[in-house]
Amino acid sequence: MYLRLIIAVTAGVLLAIWENADPLVMTVLVILFAVMTLNYEKKSEIAFVLFGLLGILYVVHYAINIRFAAQAMLLGILAGIRRNITKSQAKDGKIEIRRDVFQIISGIVFITAFYYVNRGHATLIFLIVILLGISIGNYAIRFKKSRISKGLYLFERKEILFGYGALWLALGSLIAISFIGLQYLLVIFGFLFISDSLASIVGVTFSKPKLPYNKRKSLAGTLAYLISGFAVSILFVGPVVALFLSIIAAVAESFPYHIDDNFDVAVVIVLAALLII
Repeated sequence: MYLRLIIAVTAGVLLAIWENADPLVMTVLVILFAVMTLNYEKKSEIAFVLFGLLGILYVVHYAINIRFAAQAMLLGILAGIRRNITKSQAKDGKIEIRRDVFQIISGIVFITAFYYVNRGHATLIFLIVILLGISIGNYAIRFKKSRISKGLYLFERKEILFGYGALWLALGSLIAISFIGLQYLLVIFGFLFISDSLASIVGVTFSKPKLPYNKRKSLAGTLAYLISGFAVSILFVGPVVALFLSIIAAVAESFPYHIDDNFDVAVVIVLAALLII
């Protein structure tokens, strides 16, 4: 953990220097978000809430350079998060449909907000939503028998720690917010929120045939990802670029070896977008 934190702080300082920002503030923010993530699912609720509130205050205070705050949050959460450890490969179809429909609706809301609202304001709201989401997730883990928690667990897979899928989705989004322009940011949001969800729904419905290189993914799900990704991307970029990025994203999402499919897709598309730009 300490090595990851050192790497994250070092990267943050370099980014701050590159952005002509304050390296000390970046260091404080990275450590703050890392500690908040490390407290996830722990028994120290008071400390956790305190760090969450401090995080929100820092984000609001530095909203003038909101990308700076997004980069700090990205690095901090990466330093504190642990990989999803899947206990079972089986998926509950009803849970998948519920979570995917919610994810699609969320994606449409975020895409609309970033397209029509000032990007800085939309980013600020997005960061606060992430912080509140982490706090709510921690509450759901600590108080599983509460009515709120029981309702939240209707949207979560049983084989992973509550909220970790959403957290990796947030990290993928933060990569896009931190490093690329609006049109490619919207494309990535389409991949992460809409294409991923549609691929899951189609994949659960039509589970065969499987991909030859990944028996956990279906051909129908991957095609759904590709087609929906292209349909969303073409709204923001040209058809050739849209097709190119959709193919790359679909392949990255279907690849059997990865950290998290949402995170991996975001990294690959950001790199591809930077090459195109």
